[in-house]
Amino acid sequence: MTYAKAQAYEQVPSVEDPRKVEAWGLMKSATGLEDACKNPDDKNALREALRLNQVLWTIIQTALLEEDCPLQKELKDNILMLSILVDRTTFRCLGDLDREKVPFLINLNRQLAMGLLESAENNEQAPSIGPGPAPAPTGGPTNFDV
Repeated sequence: MTYAKAQAYEQVPSVEDPRKVEAWGLMKSATGLEDACKNPDDKNALREALRLNQVLWTIIQTALLEEDCPLQKELKDNILMLSILVDRTTFRCLGDLDREKVPFLINLNRQLAMGLLESAENNEQAPSIGPGPAPAPTGGPTNFDV
């Protein structure tokens, strides 16, 4: 899976494969963080992108802790450990708005998204992070439209 293929997800994918929806959210958040880092004078853009990424990771954490989460315990535990690292990095970034720390979050989101897309592309039966199909997106912009 190349980064160019992952960029193809500019609109919310069909909800038939929740892995694609999860990958879309991670890619949109990574793009928002990257865009916010391009203008060092706009601290509000960085703050907003960091908060949206935090919301996304809170959703991931919540899904992992649900009883019906289909992931194996070891994989859930590993992603939860990553989420703790994301929390700590995000709070540090929000505290001092240091753009030097943000590429870690961008790269992590992209790597996870590409893994989800690759498994979906290969029609692997690997489960998504959340339980069952994702809800259909409603009309209008989402919080991840940056």
